[in-house]
Amino acid sequence: MEIDDDPFLSREELEQKAALFLKAYNWLEHPVERMRAAFSLFDIDFSIETNPLFLPSEPGVYVFYSEDDLLYVGKSKNLKARCSRHDKPCTDHIGFGVCVERLISLREVQLISVLRPLWNCESKDATDVGFFSQPTKSIKWSYE
Repeated sequence: MEIDDDPFLSREELEQKAALFLKAYNWLEHPVERMRAAFSLFDIDFSIETNPLFLPSEPGVYVFYSEDDLLYVGKSKNLKARCSRHDKPCTDHIGFGVCVERLISLREVQLISVLRPLWNCESKDATDVGFFSQPTKSIKWSYE
């Protein structure tokens, strides 16, 4: 089944894909190899660009990375505009994939869940989708 045909796969199907990725993750040492595998896992065409001004002006997901680590996963309705004004000092290493606008939030959460970048401590959409990742902090409820 193609993810683009049904972006809301069952939790079991998504967990199977994540488990396969995480099993292989140990031998994927270079950040580009890990990104290529994760993007492939979720049927996203993967590309690399060194200058954010050369990114497409289309919706998609992006990953900032260094030579050693995956730093940040983000999403945007316009990759070029978002990455060119990003305040993180790593815009010379960008992995990205263009995808349908209605799927960018889902794809961002999926990539954060399997890549676990340093700067994404918690996805704002993870509470809605809720698969793969452990919460990084507990939520305290107040009934005042």
